[in-house]
Amino acid sequence: MTEALPKFVSYDGDVISAGLVPVYFTSRAFRFGDSVFETIRVSRLKPLFLSRHISRLVLALEELKLEPVIDLNSEQVGYMIEKLLKSNRIFGSSRVRLTVFRDGSGGYRPEGRKAHILIESFPLEGNDYEINSKALRVDIYPDIKKPVNRLGSFKSGNSLLYVMAALWAGENGFDDSFILNENGNVCEATSSNIFIYRKDMLITPSLEEGCVAGIMREVVTETAGAAGITVCDDTYMTIHELTGAEEIFITNTIKGIQPVLAYKNKRFFSKISRELTEKINQQIKGN
Repeated sequence: MTEALPKFVSYDGDVISAGLVPVYFTSRAFRFGDSVFETIRVSRLKPLFLSRHISRLVLALEELKLEPVIDLNSEQVGYMIEKLLKSNRIFGSSRVRLTVFRDGSGGYRPEGRKAHILIESFPLEGNDYEINSKALRVDIYPDIKKPVNRLGSFKSGNSLLYVMAALWAGENGFDDSFILNENGNVCEATSSNIFIYRKDMLITPSLEEGCVAGIMREVVTETAGAAGITVCDDTYMTIHELTGAEEIFITNTIKGIQPVLAYKNKRFFSKISRELTEKINQQIKGN
C-alpha cells in the first residue's frame, strides 16, 4: 500500500509545502545516498526517546563529516517536529523521519560539509506500543552479507542491503528476514534489531557484529535489566541459536517489540515480548 504524502514538510527549520522542497535529481542523497536519517515515533506531539535519537544522529554526522545548517539539539528538533505536526494536523501518534543530506552535487568527492535537514511526518494508529496482531514468520536472507564497519551502526541513505533482504522475504512468503554479517553470524532484521530469549537470558548481537545501534534495542536491554532479566548484549549470535530459542522478537522505535511466531519449523512463545512492551508503555506514560 502506497503511503500518502504529507501536505507539509520541514526544510531547514521552515515548514513548507511538500511540493516545494528544493531537492533535485542532482542531490547527493539521490545520486550517492550521501545522507543519514532517524525515524522517530511521536505520541501526542511528544517525540519518544528523542535525546537518544539525537545522540546517535550526532555520532553519524561526525562520521560522515556532515555539518547541518541548524544545530540539531533535542530542544531544536523537538520544536521543529511539533511545528510540523501541528501544520499537518497530526495530534495523535505519528512516524517522523528526519533526514540530513549533504549540499551540492559533484562526484564521489563532496564539495563541502554543509548539509540540509528534511523532516517528514506520517500518522500512526494508537498511542501505545502494541504487540503485532499478526505474528511474524521469518527466515535467513541468504544472498548478501552485511559488512562489519563503523558505518553499520547508524541509518544511512545507502540502504540497498535492507531493500534486497525485504524484497527476498516478500518473494518467498515471509514477513521479514534476518541478515547475516560478513562472519556468517546473525546481525539484524531488515529494519529492526533481533533478540532471543532462552534459559532465563535475553540475548542480542553486540554492536561490534555490525548491527544498527537501535534506540529500541537500547530501551529493551535497559528495561529487561531493570526487571531482573539477565541481558547479554556483547556477544555474537549464530544461526543455530535461533532454533534453540524459547522466544525471538525484533525491535524498532516505530513498532516497538514484534514477536516472531515461526522460524524454519520452530514455533515460539511471546511472554517476554508482552511483559517488556507493557513495561515500556508504563515508562513512557510516566515521563
